[in-house]
Amino acid sequence: MAGLRAWLYFVFLTRISVCVNAQSDQCSGLKFSIIPDADYKFSVVASIRRTNFVGGEKCGSDLSTEAIEDIATIQWVVERMNANNYPASIKLGFDVYDDCGIAKKALSNALDILDTPILGTKECASNNNTACTVGVIGASRSPSTESLLNGLDSSNVPVIGTLATLPSLSKYQHFYRTVATNDHQVNATVKLLNELNIAYIAIVHTNSSFGRYSANRLKEISRINRLCVDSVQELQSGQDIREKNLTKQLENTKDKTLSVVFFGSREVFNKMKKELDFLMENANDLSWIVVEDPETESAADNEINSNERYPNQTFVISPSKTVVAELKNYIQSKWNSIGNTPNDDLEHLMKLSGVTNAPSVTFKNTAATIDAVFLFTQALHDQYSAYLDKREFREYFKFRPSDAYQQYNDPYYVNITIDEFAANNRTSKFSSNGEFQPNAHTDLYSIKFIKLADQSGNIVDTQTIQVGNYRNNSVYFQNTSIDFTTLSSSKCNKECAMCDEYPEIPFAFLDGDAFILGIFSVHETDPEDPFKCSTVRIWTLDILLIETFFYSIKQAREDTNIKFGAIAIDDCYSSAHVALVLTEVLSGKVKLKNPYNGQIIDVNKIAAVFTLTGSSVSIQSALILTERDIPVISASASSPDLDDRLNFPYFLRTVPSDVEQARAMVRIIKHMGWQYVSVLYVENNYGAKGKEAFLRLAKENGICVAEEAQGISDVEDGELSTVFTELSNQYSDVVVYFGTELRIAEFLEIVDSANKFVFLGSEDWGQRKHVLDSGKDGTLGSITLTNDVDSLVNNPLEAYFKTLRPETVSEKKNPWFVEFWEESFKCDLPQSFRNKHNRQCDDNVKFTDEQINDFVEDHRIAHTSKAIKALTLGLKKSKEKLCKYEQFPCSVYFKFITEAVGFIREVELPQGDVAVRVFDDNNNGNIGFRINNIQRDANNKPEYKTVGLYKDNELTLDKNNLNFYKEYRHKPFDGTCHKPSCDVCSNETITTSSSIVTTTHVHNIKDEFGIPDFTIIGILGFIFIVSILIAVIIIRCLRKRIIELENKLKEIKYEIRTGTVYPPLKIANPGPSGGSMYEWKKAQYFLNGGNSNFSNGGVVNRGFERDDMYIHAKHDENDNQQEIAGGNVSPRRTTSTTPQDQSHNSEQTQSFPDSPTYRPPSSSYGISTHHSFKKPSDQNGGIKMQPRTQLAVPPCRPELPPRGDQEQQRSIDQRQNDYAGKYDHLPAAVPKEKVRKVRSSPKRNFSPPSLKQSPLQNDYFQFRDNDIADSPKYNGASAMTFADTKMPSSDKMQINGSMERISRV
Repeated sequence: MAGLRAWLYFVFLTRISVCVNAQSDQCSGLKFSIIPDADYKFSVVASIRRTNFVGGEKCGSDLSTEAIEDIATIQWVVERMNANNYPASIKLGFDVYDDCGIAKKALSNALDILDTPILGTKECASNNNTACTVGVIGASRSPSTESLLNGLDSSNVPVIGTLATLPSLSKYQHFYRTVATNDHQVNATVKLLNELNIAYIAIVHTNSSFGRYSANRLKEISRINRLCVDSVQELQSGQDIREKNLTKQLENTKDKTLSVVFFGSREVFNKMKKELDFLMENANDLSWIVVEDPETESAADNEINSNERYPNQTFVISPSKTVVAELKNYIQSKWNSIGNTPNDDLEHLMKLSGVTNAPSVTFKNTAATIDAVFLFTQALHDQYSAYLDKREFREYFKFRPSDAYQQYNDPYYVNITIDEFAANNRTSKFSSNGEFQPNAHTDLYSIKFIKLADQSGNIVDTQTIQVGNYRNNSVYFQNTSIDFTTLSSSKCNKECAMCDEYPEIPFAFLDGDAFILGIFSVHETDPEDPFKCSTVRIWTLDILLIETFFYSIKQAREDTNIKFGAIAIDDCYSSAHVALVLTEVLSGKVKLKNPYNGQIIDVNKIAAVFTLTGSSVSIQSALILTERDIPVISASASSPDLDDRLNFPYFLRTVPSDVEQARAMVRIIKHMGWQYVSVLYVENNYGAKGKEAFLRLAKENGICVAEEAQGISDVEDGELSTVFTELSNQYSDVVVYFGTELRIAEFLEIVDSANKFVFLGSEDWGQRKHVLDSGKDGTLGSITLTNDVDSLVNNPLEAYFKTLRPETVSEKKNPWFVEFWEESFKCDLPQSFRNKHNRQCDDNVKFTDEQINDFVEDHRIAHTSKAIKALTLGLKKSKEKLCKYEQFPCSVYFKFITEAVGFIREVELPQGDVAVRVFDDNNNGNIGFRINNIQRDANNKPEYKTVGLYKDNELTLDKNNLNFYKEYRHKPFDGTCHKPSCDVCSNETITTSSSIVTTTHVHNIKDEFGIPDFTIIGILGFIFIVSILIAVIIIRCLRKRIIELENKLKEIKYEIRTGTVYPPLKIANPGPSGGSMYEWKKAQYFLNGGNSNFSNGGVVNRGFERDDMYIHAKHDENDNQQEIAGGNVSPRRTTSTTPQDQSHNSEQTQSFPDSPTYRPPSSSYGISTHHSFKKPSDQNGGIKMQPRTQLAVPPCRPELPPRGDQEQQRSIDQRQNDYAGKYDHLPAAVPKEKVRKVRSSPKRNFSPPSLKQSPLQNDYFQFRDNDIADSPKYNGASAMTFADTKMPSSDKMQINGSMERISRV
């Protein structure tokens, strides 16, 4: 046995030697087995030989010590398992395949693995004595691993990657990995940059898959992480760098220090740095964040050259290493034994590596490799004991990864426990797509700092100091002598336009299973372009409304047990902009990416939409979303247009319609006894529709309104002074205002000192404090309406607002918050690169309690909270009813969206001690209006004081609580017209009673604004009908003209072909009843290819000269009379010879005097003088007449020669009359093939057809040819056949036909 073993090792050593020293692909592959007598094994694919790129990609002769270290680690774990009988009764081993880091080699290895029996297949079960392969450990880089996965993709072989970090590999179904992906390393880089207060960077990367992906990923997430990436460059030739880009960017920094992030190997970085030092004078002003490629071999920390000129601030991010003391001793003992006789294949491989001194153990992939082995062994352990029949285990095994090292704390497995892992409480979990998910205690990356100077600033030897770790999505610095606060930070010296731009469609995001899309007006509309945005809307609080929106969504998760997510977009207060954004997002033209993981957000998971925008924007949004069957809930849009349930069937709102608001205003005016008012409105949908509703109701209730309502633009302009003058010239005390808060605030700045008017303002003015700040005393005495909704004072939302800080608000969740903060406090935040205000924000700056109180009292914030709660409760019921067993929102939800809207409409929320519906039956808000009067407070400043309520057409208002400050006004205040000649309403009857004319109001567009719609529909319907009639007339005329042209064309063709004029249609024998010849025309229609005109170019057939459409044989009148007299046939119908017939016959008999006796077959097809060949309908009746369509003749056929002389003709006529009527009861159908066959014979002579009675059938006769009828071929045939006789005989029936002009067919 010892000799045999030595021989096998010699063979293996020779093979390895040949493959290792091969400089080409002559070696098919390097493969060996560890523990070849194992019961079960797994395959290991590693890059043992390095790639040789000289002369093409092939295996080189150098061996990778790191790959050998990985194989040794696997062997150590397997031997440890076998020694402790884990899994029980199973001996493990593994095969090693070398791919040389080449993709095609990895694919070849995959095919070799598939040639072995795979555990979990019938092949494995049938080979009970063969070690089956459990799975594959892929210890190669990402390109090789992907090629391996492609080869195994169609199988169920599980692959566990220990080195490949490219995130795209997760698409393979049976791929798992125990190493963190590149996304984790990029996130670690971002966290380090944020900790170092760096906001302005450049990126340099290698042309490897790691370098390209990491650079693109960092740039992609930089904006939401407050990082400005000004330039990105790739090192094409390994180390060439464009120093001019870095120099230019360095000049744009605030402290002349630029931070550069490098993605690649340490080796390439060192070469690139040397070149940069030579090319760039101020290269030492660059600080570096070196992110090492985890898939490449890296130099040990103690191998850094002390002569390298590193900058004073260089950080290195590299994968963390877990040192296992027992493993270290095991590997070193293997290396130390290479001088002795090898004990296994691995030691042989080590001996061939050429290493003389044992290399230090790097522990680079130790943790990931041990994890992979534990996963396979644990899967075997979990399932092996479950099968009593081990054959079934070998056939039905399925790899299911479980949490690794769950046995560490179990005393039973203490012998296989790795102490270093147990001490750190290491566990490993996997996501649904096989991604590695470390726990909070697992260090993923170490952060090192390269130090060159001591505390005195003297240059010393290079030192690499570990200063921190990255775990649990955070950077943790260790206690070191380095003061990070003294390190220079890289910031943009001025406003960096290239970084201040948001993504194509900026959005705020909260991840979840079902999304609610929120639409807000964060920015103003660009006055020059309605599709663009301008400045942020600070005082509208829309950014805080987004925070309320997200906060309410989080609260809804607890109330509904549904993980709702949220997406918030900015409409820029423009219907054009929101239409563009919604169309691009919902159509998929622009794909939104999850800012947390970079994955595409599935817009089909949007279950509903919430809007807090103006009516015009809400209308445009609702129109688009209705097409996708998505319900829309608004907390602010009050336009009557949205009452239209035909165009907006899925729209609901928590506010009443403006018609109700206009009714409340009219009721207040009547109650106060005011007789004359002016109207001011904003020229948008909200203002215009509110104005229209008010004017109509005022007229119905006898209120006099100034001649012309004054409109102001919805955007900033210089027309306000002109409008103020126009209002002053109307001499009214009261001005009814329908419009936005911003425009009335700007208008009140003009009327501040004048104090001329008492405004009756709509709910958008409401109780806004900034309006009072703008108008000051000019607002005193005015009345405003506010939606009757409870404020959120002392609500948990108020406490949340108090915690808001730029560092607490995630940029990923709300990208506009930093901008809002800087604009609110007019300062620049530390992490900002806008530098707009040139003043650093104080660390203690925050919203005051008074500001927060104003926030929570704002009715829009209350509406937002209320709307989201009602919406999510309705969606919860929709899920229970429509998506019981499916992920919400399901297809049934959208299919029955009307029912879902009904569930939302019926939601009730507590209001005091009772539950009240949020929406009425018309989908409008089930609330009224509070009435506010602007009065002075204790500090002599204007404030809003609630003085009344309007709800359900009931007004509660005490005049004694009102104060109009008449003493400050320049004219008496009585609500009348003060114009010298005020005759605007002279014909109107005005009453000062507090009663008001009311009409039954249903919030339906049909009642309020339906007449124009029906008028338009009627006009369009009339136009449609007229258009149809015109189209029919035109088509008929065109068709008639086309027919005429076709007939003309046919006539021209006939004249060209025949040289004669086209003959007119002539019917020689019209019916006795004077009929319309319908049947003849119908037959002629089919004969002429669908044309009813007689235009086939044929010759007039005299046999067609009746209107009954049947073929008639011509005869002499005398013969016909004899026939009738003889009683052979019944006199059903007789014909007389017309002058035309006589002339025609005369011409025939005089032609061809020397011709032999001749009678064409077509002239004698009838067997009587006036009947055709149809089978008789009864025994006594005649043979049915044959339709003329049976004998259509093309016009180009030559005419048959005429018959012989007159004597012969008379002889024939006589013989025919002898037989006339004798055989009328017989059928006359003749097979066409017989006719064609006889006629085509070149030897036959033409003669009249004859009838002979068959000896076999007495009741039937057949046409026969005397020459061939008695031949063996035809003798005894019962079928009727045509035959021409040479000589006429007495037993042959002759027919005097007159179809001479029919061509031979």
